[in-house]
Amino acid sequence: MPRTLIIAALLCGSALGLTAQDASRVDTTVTLSRSAIVELTLISGTIVVRGVDRDQAHVVATTSPGSSISIMSSGSQLRVGIRPFDRSWSGRSYSGRGENRFELEVPQGVRVIAATTSGDVEIRDTRGEVEVRTTSGDVIVEGARRRVDLSGTSSTMRLRDVDGSVRAGGVSGDIELIDVEGEVQGSTVSGNLVVRGGRVTDLRLETVSGDIEVGSALGGGGRYEVRAHSGDVRLGLEERTPLVLAVETFSGEINTAIPATMLPSGEPTRRRRMELAIGGATSGQSPRFVVTTFSGDIQISRVRMER
Repeated sequence: MPRTLIIAALLCGSALGLTAQDASRVDTTVTLSRSAIVELTLISGTIVVRGVDRDQAHVVATTSPGSSISIMSSGSQLRVGIRPFDRSWSGRSYSGRGENRFELEVPQGVRVIAATTSGDVEIRDTRGEVEVRTTSGDVIVEGARRRVDLSGTSSTMRLRDVDGSVRAGGVSGDIELIDVEGEVQGSTVSGNLVVRGGRVTDLRLETVSGDIEVGSALGGGGRYEVRAHSGDVRLGLEERTPLVLAVETFSGEINTAIPATMLPSGEPTRRRRMELAIGGATSGQSPRFVVTTFSGDIQISRVRMER
């Protein structure tokens, strides 16, 4: 099929799924439902996605010489990627690296899946599920809903305004989760973990040498657990939230500035351990928050959450 016909069919939003090839720049609009899946793949470069209140997707994509933009579209799916079209660039010698950039406006509600090796990813106001996989690129996600799944190696991840479950994992990059309403899971090796604002219904954070900071309202009576090896833990709690706080460290210090009642903490061990009842909590009936470190310090402070 001639290239002009391929582009024309794509602009019509054909449900057959057509590919735009041999173009280093594409600027097109396709029909897309709000329940569609949007898949974006880059080795390096930048991906920017913004949610809009209409049933169309607008794609502006550019790439370097020796490769082309590949677009496949139907009413329920949109795929954008890079492929080599010059034989001298094909095979093992082709790396997909260069000045690659995807900018998209998509219907709010779609599910966005983005994968890069060293590319940055920015996704805002899509009001749907988001999944990002990257090695060294930085990630920003704002205004997602239902589920967010982020994975990186040396990536910095910043997430804000999410109503749903969040899972974020990295190795050396920092992870910052702001204003999340729902379950949160976060893990790093040497990166820092920050959870602030919003209302967390279930929390599991873990790091080896990074620090952990938590300053969110707790709700739903879920499971709350924070573990660090050599990193410090800073925990901000509301006095009026009924909670049993169990803290334990081997060689770190435990400091608390919040009124609490000391509870029996079991048999004495070499580890420093204490259980505190906050907000009138009772053991066995109130939600339990477990904080554990090996050599890191544990700091517990009083905070006031905005409603």
